[in-house]
Amino acid sequence: MKIYFTIESEGELASEKGQVDVMGALVSGNLQGNQQGEYQVDTQTGMMLKNKVTAKVEGSLQMAGKDIPVTIKTTVTMKGKKLN
Repeated sequence: MKIYFTIESEGELASEKGQVDVMGALVSGNLQGNQQGEYQVDTQTGMMLKNKVTAKVEGSLQMAGKDIPVTIKTTVTMKGKKLN
């Protein structure tokens, strides 16, 4: 019988101030969002059995004098298993 525990996480995301050169164009951003995660860990081995992390970031990018609205959604999942 496997015994495991679950760890939950949450955090806030924000873009740094400044500009980045993207193919010769200077781009700056104003992005904010949040992230939530859940991790299942085997208590006997310490091995992560599975996890799921979701994030949503919204805001805008400024490039060439234009304000471009942006929404980014991500989901990352992982399932661990013993290798032979």
